[in-house]
Amino acid sequence: MINMFNNKLRGFTLIELLVVIAIIGLLASIVVVALQGPRQTARDVKREGDVRNIQTAMELCYGDTACGGAEAYVTYANYTAADTGGIGTYIAASNMPNDPQSGSSYTWVDNTADDQTFCVYATLEVGDTGEEMVYASETGFGHMASGSTNCP
Repeated sequence: MINMFNNKLRGFTLIELLVVIAIIGLLASIVVVALQGPRQTARDVKREGDVRNIQTAMELCYGDTACGGAEAYVTYANYTAADTGGIGTYIAASNMPNDPQSGSSYTWVDNTADDQTFCVYATLEVGDTGEEMVYASETGFGHMASGSTNCP
């Protein structure tokens, strides 16, 4: 007589497979959460670089009498990429930096009527000691508290 119990097929049970899948899912979620901080920091570094580039273009524009001032390129609190005058001479409209997460433009404020002082700022995702914005102005570059609209 043939013994049916000796003819077992080897393989994994459904329970074993579900346990392994659950462990892999748990590890994957831990990795995704762990990578969130470095992604935010990387976007903040890009924002700081973008603000510095805009600052450089605005300083070059202010030094150039043919530039017409940055207000020729910037409209109200945000620049308009469609405009080709002003700092568009130094940064092409197609290369004008935008926020890496939202895609919106950085904020620009003209602080005086003579168009010789300016402030470009962006909100950071990861703040240091309550300084959650990065700014660039004719006086320099730095960090300021969130919600501020006046550059130091």
